[in-house]
Amino acid sequence: MTPNPVPVIHLTETGSTNAEAMARATGGAGLPFWVVADRQTAGKGRSGRAWVSAPGNLHASLALRLTCGPATASQLSLVTGVAVIDALVALQPAPGMPARLKWPNDILIAGAKCGGVLIETASEKSSNGLICVIGIGLNLVTNPTIQGREATHLGAHGFDVLPKSMVAALATAMDRALGVWNEGEGFTGLRQRWLDHATPPGTRITINTAPSMTEGQFAGLDLDGALLLKDSGGRIQRFTFGDVTLQSAVAT
Repeated sequence: MTPNPVPVIHLTETGSTNAEAMARATGGAGLPFWVVADRQTAGKGRSGRAWVSAPGNLHASLALRLTCGPATASQLSLVTGVAVIDALVALQPAPGMPARLKWPNDILIAGAKCGGVLIETASEKSSNGLICVIGIGLNLVTNPTIQGREATHLGAHGFDVLPKSMVAALATAMDRALGVWNEGEGFTGLRQRWLDHATPPGTRITINTAPSMTEGQFAGLDLDGALLLKDSGGRIQRFTFGDVTLQSAVAT
Protein backbone atom coordinates (compact mmCIF):
# COMPACT_ATOMS: atom_id res chain seq x y z
CA MET A 1 0.00 0.00 0.00
CA THR A 2 1.24 3.49 -0.81
CA PRO A 3 2.23 5.64 2.18
CA ASN A 4 -0.24 8.24 3.32
CA PRO A 5 -0.19 11.12 2.76
CA VAL A 6 1.31 11.03 -0.73
CA PRO A 7 2.96 14.32 -1.77
CA VAL A 8 0.87 16.53 -4.08
CA ILE A 9 2.57 18.73 -6.67
CA HIS A 10 0.20 21.57 -7.58
CA LEU A 11 0.67 23.40 -10.89
CA THR A 12 -1.28 26.38 -12.17
CA GLU A 13 -0.92 25.09 -15.74
CA THR A 14 0.70 22.19 -17.55
CA GLY A 15 0.37 20.46 -20.87
CA SER A 16 -0.80 17.18 -19.36
CA THR A 17 -0.65 15.99 -15.75
CA ASN A 18 0.10 12.48 -17.02
CA ALA A 19 3.02 13.70 -19.14
CA GLU A 20 4.31 15.86 -16.28
CA ALA A 21 4.06 12.99 -13.80
CA MET A 22 5.76 10.54 -16.15
CA ALA A 23 8.59 12.96 -16.91
CA ARG A 24 9.23 13.55 -13.22
CA ALA A 25 8.97 9.84 -12.36
CA THR A 26 11.31 8.66 -15.12
CA GLY A 27 13.63 11.56 -14.25
CA GLY A 28 14.23 10.17 -10.78
CA ALA A 29 11.62 11.88 -8.59
CA GLY A 30 10.67 9.96 -5.45
CA LEU A 31 7.56 7.83 -5.82
CA PRO A 32 4.64 7.93 -5.25
CA PHE A 33 3.38 11.47 -5.84
CA TRP A 34 0.38 13.30 -7.29
CA VAL A 35 0.46 16.01 -9.95
CA VAL A 36 -2.59 18.29 -9.95
CA ALA A 37 -3.11 21.19 -12.37
CA ASP A 38 -5.66 23.97 -12.44
CA ARG A 39 -5.55 23.83 -16.23
CA GLN A 40 -4.16 21.52 -18.91
CA THR A 41 -3.29 22.77 -22.38
CA ALA A 42 -2.73 19.33 -23.94
CA GLY A 43 -4.82 16.94 -21.88
CA LYS A 44 -5.44 13.54 -23.39
CA GLY A 45 -7.70 10.55 -23.03
CA ARG A 46 -7.52 6.98 -24.32
CA SER A 47 -6.24 6.34 -27.87
CA GLY A 48 -4.66 9.79 -27.96
CA ARG A 49 -7.95 11.67 -27.93
CA ALA A 50 -7.92 15.22 -26.58
CA TRP A 51 -9.33 15.80 -23.10
CA VAL A 52 -10.86 19.24 -22.63
CA SER A 53 -9.45 20.64 -19.38
CA ALA A 54 -11.43 23.67 -18.22
CA PRO A 55 -10.47 25.47 -14.99
CA GLY A 56 -12.50 24.34 -11.99
CA ASN A 57 -12.52 20.70 -13.07
CA LEU A 58 -10.19 17.99 -11.76
CA HIS A 59 -6.98 17.19 -13.66
CA ALA A 60 -4.82 14.88 -11.57
CA SER A 61 -2.28 12.08 -11.99
CA LEU A 62 -0.80 9.66 -9.48
CA ALA A 63 2.67 8.28 -10.21
CA LEU A 64 3.80 5.10 -8.46
CA ARG A 65 6.17 2.18 -8.78
CA LEU A 66 4.89 -1.37 -9.38
CA THR A 67 6.53 -4.78 -9.54
CA CYS A 68 3.75 -6.45 -11.55
CA GLY A 69 3.61 -6.62 -15.35
CA PRO A 70 1.76 -4.24 -17.70
CA ALA A 71 -1.18 -6.64 -18.13
CA THR A 72 -1.85 -6.63 -14.39
CA ALA A 73 -1.28 -2.87 -14.23
CA SER A 74 -4.13 -2.42 -16.74
CA GLN A 75 -6.52 -3.47 -13.94
CA LEU A 76 -5.86 -0.06 -12.43
CA SER A 77 -8.47 1.52 -14.72
CA LEU A 78 -11.09 -0.54 -12.88
CA VAL A 79 -9.47 -0.10 -9.45
CA THR A 80 -9.41 3.67 -9.96
CA GLY A 81 -13.06 3.70 -11.03
CA VAL A 82 -13.99 2.10 -7.70
CA ALA A 83 -11.86 4.69 -5.86
CA VAL A 84 -13.59 7.55 -7.68
CA ILE A 85 -16.99 6.23 -6.59
CA ASP A 86 -15.74 5.89 -3.01
CA ALA A 87 -14.42 9.46 -3.08
CA LEU A 88 -17.74 10.81 -4.35
CA VAL A 89 -19.62 8.93 -1.63
CA ALA A 90 -17.24 10.27 1.02
CA LEU A 91 -17.89 13.83 -0.13
CA GLN A 92 -21.64 13.43 -0.47
CA PRO A 93 -22.77 10.32 1.43
CA ALA A 94 -26.49 10.92 0.88
CA PRO A 95 -27.81 8.62 -1.87
CA GLY A 96 -29.25 9.95 -5.07
CA MET A 97 -26.45 10.64 -7.55
CA PRO A 98 -26.59 7.82 -10.14
CA ALA A 99 -22.84 7.44 -10.73
CA ARG A 100 -21.93 4.38 -12.79
CA LEU A 101 -18.77 2.86 -14.24
CA LYS A 102 -18.35 1.87 -17.89
CA TRP A 103 -15.57 -0.45 -19.01
CA PRO A 104 -12.76 0.19 -19.01
CA ASN A 105 -12.29 3.74 -17.80
CA ASP A 106 -15.41 5.96 -17.84
CA ILE A 107 -17.32 7.51 -14.96
CA LEU A 108 -20.95 8.17 -15.90
CA ILE A 109 -23.73 10.11 -14.22
CA ALA A 110 -27.25 9.46 -15.48
CA GLY A 111 -25.70 7.77 -18.52
CA ALA A 112 -23.54 10.77 -19.50
CA LYS A 113 -19.75 10.89 -19.29
CA CYS A 114 -18.49 12.84 -16.27
CA GLY A 115 -14.91 11.63 -16.13
CA GLY A 116 -12.30 9.16 -17.24
CA VAL A 117 -9.13 7.35 -16.27
CA LEU A 118 -5.94 6.98 -18.31
CA ILE A 119 -3.24 4.46 -17.32
CA GLU A 120 0.26 4.84 -18.74
CA THR A 121 3.33 2.77 -17.88
CA ALA A 122 7.06 2.77 -18.52
CA SER A 123 9.73 0.23 -17.67
CA GLU A 124 12.11 1.48 -15.00
CA LYS A 125 15.66 1.46 -16.33
CA SER A 126 17.33 0.88 -12.98
CA SER A 127 15.30 -2.21 -12.08
CA ASN A 128 12.72 -4.66 -13.33
CA GLY A 129 9.98 -2.45 -11.94
CA LEU A 130 7.27 -0.53 -13.71
CA ILE A 131 6.49 3.16 -13.40
CA CYS A 132 2.75 3.68 -13.60
CA VAL A 133 0.88 6.96 -13.99
CA ILE A 134 -2.86 6.99 -13.27
CA GLY A 135 -4.54 10.01 -14.83
CA ILE A 136 -7.98 11.05 -13.58
CA GLY A 137 -10.15 13.72 -15.14
CA LEU A 138 -13.49 14.69 -13.60
CA ASN A 139 -15.91 17.35 -14.79
CA LEU A 140 -16.74 19.25 -11.60
CA VAL A 141 -18.19 22.56 -12.78
CA THR A 142 -18.47 22.31 -16.56
CA ASN A 143 -18.30 19.75 -19.33
CA PRO A 144 -17.27 19.78 -22.98
CA THR A 145 -19.49 18.90 -25.90
CA ILE A 146 -18.52 15.42 -27.08
CA GLN A 147 -19.58 14.49 -30.59
CA GLY A 148 -21.85 11.48 -30.62
CA ARG A 149 -22.29 11.13 -26.87
CA GLU A 150 -23.64 12.87 -23.82
CA ALA A 151 -21.42 14.58 -21.27
CA THR A 152 -22.17 16.13 -17.89
CA HIS A 153 -20.57 17.57 -14.77
CA LEU A 154 -21.10 17.10 -11.04
CA GLY A 155 -22.50 20.59 -10.53
CA ALA A 156 -25.37 19.81 -12.90
CA HIS A 157 -26.49 17.14 -10.42
CA GLY A 158 -26.32 19.33 -7.32
CA PHE A 159 -22.85 18.13 -6.32
CA ASP A 160 -20.69 21.17 -5.53
CA VAL A 161 -17.07 20.28 -4.82
CA LEU A 162 -13.78 22.13 -5.22
CA PRO A 163 -10.83 20.42 -6.95
CA LYS A 164 -8.82 20.58 -3.70
CA SER A 165 -11.52 18.68 -1.78
CA MET A 166 -11.88 16.19 -4.62
CA VAL A 167 -8.13 15.50 -4.67
CA ALA A 168 -8.05 14.95 -0.90
CA ALA A 169 -10.95 12.49 -1.00
CA LEU A 170 -9.55 10.75 -4.07
CA ALA A 171 -6.08 10.40 -2.54
CA THR A 172 -7.56 8.66 0.49
CA ALA A 173 -9.75 6.39 -1.64
CA MET A 174 -6.87 5.51 -3.99
CA ASP A 175 -4.58 4.69 -1.08
CA ARG A 176 -7.19 2.28 0.28
CA ALA A 177 -8.00 0.74 -3.12
CA LEU A 178 -4.34 0.23 -4.02
CA GLY A 179 -3.77 -1.50 -0.70
CA VAL A 180 -6.64 -3.90 -1.36
CA TRP A 181 -5.59 -4.46 -4.98
CA ASN A 182 -2.02 -5.31 -3.90
CA GLU A 183 -0.68 -5.45 -7.46
CA GLY A 184 -3.40 -7.84 -8.57
CA GLU A 185 -3.42 -10.17 -5.57
CA GLY A 186 -6.63 -8.63 -4.23
CA PHE A 187 -8.31 -7.86 -7.53
CA THR A 188 -11.18 -10.32 -7.00
CA GLY A 189 -12.90 -8.20 -4.37
CA LEU A 190 -12.39 -4.96 -6.29
CA ARG A 191 -13.67 -6.62 -9.45
CA GLN A 192 -16.95 -7.35 -7.67
CA ARG A 193 -17.14 -3.81 -6.34
CA TRP A 194 -16.62 -2.48 -9.87
CA LEU A 195 -19.43 -4.71 -11.12
CA ASP A 196 -21.68 -3.41 -8.33
CA HIS A 197 -21.31 0.09 -9.80
CA ALA A 198 -21.35 -0.87 -13.49
CA THR A 199 -24.20 -0.90 -15.96
CA PRO A 200 -26.23 -4.09 -15.37
CA PRO A 201 -25.53 -7.39 -17.14
CA GLY A 202 -27.74 -7.65 -20.20
CA THR A 203 -27.24 -4.03 -21.22
CA ARG A 204 -26.87 -3.84 -24.99
CA ILE A 205 -23.41 -2.59 -25.97
CA THR A 206 -21.19 -2.14 -28.99
CA ILE A 207 -17.43 -2.50 -28.68
CA ASN A 208 -15.14 -0.94 -31.26
CA THR A 209 -11.74 -2.61 -31.49
CA ALA A 210 -10.82 -0.84 -34.76
CA PRO A 211 -11.48 -1.97 -37.38
CA SER A 212 -13.95 -4.47 -35.91
CA MET A 213 -17.29 -3.62 -34.29
CA THR A 214 -19.08 -6.20 -32.14
CA GLU A 215 -22.61 -5.88 -30.75
CA GLY A 216 -24.13 -7.87 -27.94
CA GLN A 217 -25.00 -7.78 -24.27
CA PHE A 218 -22.72 -6.84 -21.40
CA ALA A 219 -21.94 -10.10 -19.57
CA GLY A 220 -19.61 -8.86 -16.84
CA LEU A 221 -15.85 -9.19 -16.40
CA ASP A 222 -13.57 -12.20 -16.39
CA LEU A 223 -11.29 -12.83 -13.41
CA ASP A 224 -8.57 -10.58 -14.86
CA GLY A 225 -10.89 -7.66 -15.63
CA ALA A 226 -11.44 -8.23 -19.35
CA LEU A 227 -14.87 -7.34 -20.75
CA LEU A 228 -17.26 -10.22 -21.45
CA LEU A 229 -19.85 -9.78 -24.20
CA LYS A 230 -22.66 -12.17 -25.11
CA ASP A 231 -23.16 -12.04 -28.87
CA SER A 232 -26.33 -12.70 -30.86
CA GLY A 233 -25.46 -16.39 -31.07
CA GLY A 234 -25.20 -16.73 -27.31
CA ARG A 235 -21.40 -17.02 -27.34
CA ILE A 236 -19.34 -15.21 -24.71
CA GLN A 237 -16.54 -13.13 -26.21
CA ARG A 238 -13.66 -11.67 -24.22
CA PHE A 239 -12.12 -8.24 -24.88
CA THR A 240 -9.00 -6.73 -23.34
CA PHE A 241 -9.26 -3.43 -25.26
CA GLY A 242 -11.79 -1.39 -27.18
CA ASP A 243 -14.25 1.48 -26.88
CA VAL A 244 -17.67 0.55 -25.49
CA THR A 245 -20.90 2.32 -26.40
CA LEU A 246 -24.04 1.67 -24.39
CA GLN A 247 -26.95 0.95 -26.71
CA SER A 248 -29.85 0.45 -24.32
CA ALA A 249 -30.97 -0.55 -20.88
CA VAL A 250 -31.06 -4.20 -19.86
CA ALA A 251 -32.24 -6.41 -22.69
CA THR A 252 -35.45 -8.33 -22.31
